[in-house]
Amino acid sequence: MHGNAVVEANRRLLHNVRRIANVKIIGPLQRNLALINISPLPPKDFCASFVKEISGLENIEKAYLVERPMRLTIRANPGQYH
Repeated sequence: MHGNAVVEANRRLLHNVRRIANVKIIGPLQRNLALINISPLPPKDFCASFVKEISGLENIEKAYLVERPMRLTIRANPGQYH
């Protein structure tokens, strides 16, 4: 499910944007959140429509446009390692 979300979101992004861009999928299990990174940022109307398109994908619950560098903290349940 996570892998499918990554592939489909990035495929659509690269089909529509001729810039440096990618989509990262984060979130707890069964809840995929898409972080859309495009540089330089396209016009706001394009960004809004693209965020809406990615949010509508079957395996993605919500999408956000990343407008500046960010640091993510990854937390995992220790039970997942055993």
